Amino acid sequence: MLDFRTTHSSRILKTSSQTRVRLTLLIISLALAGCGNNTSDNDSKDAPTTVNQTTGGTSEVTVVSFGADENEIYVMQADGSNQHTVATHIASETNQRLAWSPDGFYLLYVAEPAGNKEIYRVDADGTNPINLTQNEASDNSPVLSPDGTQIAFSSDRDGNMEIYVMNADGTNPTRLTENPEVDLVGAWSPDGSRILFVSRRDGNFEIYVMNADGSDPTNLTQRAEDDRNPMWSPDGLQISFQSQHDGNSDIFVMQSDGSEQQNLTSNTTLDADAAWSPNGTRIAFSSEQEPSGLEIMLMNPDGTNMLRLTQNGDHDDFNNHPVWSPDGTQIAFVSRRDGNWEIYVMNADGTNLHNASNRPDSADQYPFWRAAP
Repeated sequence: MLDFRTTHSSRILKTSSQTRVRLTLLIISLALAGCGNNTSDNDSKDAPTTVNQTTGGTSEVTVVSFGADENEIYVMQADGSNQHTVATHIASETNQRLAWSPDGFYLLYVAEPAGNKEIYRVDADGTNPINLTQNEASDNSPVLSPDGTQIAFSSDRDGNMEIYVMNADGTNPTRLTENPEVDLVGAWSPDGSRILFVSRRDGNFEIYVMNADGSDPTNLTQRAEDDRNPMWSPDGLQISFQSQHDGNSDIFVMQSDGSEQQNLTSNTTLDADAAWSPNGTRIAFSSEQEPSGLEIMLMNPDGTNMLRLTQNGDHDDFNNHPVWSPDGTQIAFVSRRDGNWEIYVMNADGTNLHNASNRPDSADQYPFWRAAP
């Protein structure tokens, strides 16, 4: 299946000498962003430390874990304690888009217990898993509306990949897009009135927006290059996206109507995974502009004040996929610095970095925060 989102799943279990080449080609093919100038190193180093237990409140980190015998989703505290499984039979070839309900009581995820991908919901304690889609097709990428009443998702149930919406209990599935080309769900606007999506209907991948009922689909980017991975700013006024610009992937920001498109990064190296801070003042991303390889960095929404958070020093450690805690005080990310894929957590300034997952026998990916109920 074709998935517009940044996919790290195909690089999880590859540890041969070809790993780096494959990962770089994969990320470039998915139009990940490039980074700019005016970078500055963070004074703190990456030596594991004891995490400040008061930082980040009681929020938890949700993790997709790929083991030798079973794929699962587990939840843990930010310091790595209290790890407990909440779901199994996880789809191994899908870029998992986890989604917690606004109250934190249930989780949406993709599983394939019978061979096809379905969207499930499960209670926070791992009980009561429910198949919401119950369709023989491939159903992927659930995105919960801000009020928790509706789920947008991608499905090929009608012959090609289109965008659908259903109630949070799986009832009333409704097709929103109808186009012979690929349409892939992106994100709900913060007020729940609009949905971003990516489509190839105009010949290349572009960023579109439509009303929540599927009406008035509008091409926002209208660029010759492929554009992907749209993300709303927390206030809904801007949209970040990644574009294959001048043969290199860059992070752009535009107004919510598509105007004032601005290239935030301009670099010939590999960058990826743009993520807005909860207050909208900073963007975290992974960058390969440093000699040490893929590192986690920060910048302002206008591309200024770049700051390198991780300084691991090993070109093959692939620090990537940063995600902010709900209160903006911590960042979880994925790294292979200890020999296999693990979830690390650090303060938003790069201090107190530690291996939270610490599972040497599995490959842990796709961290996603759950706010304390």
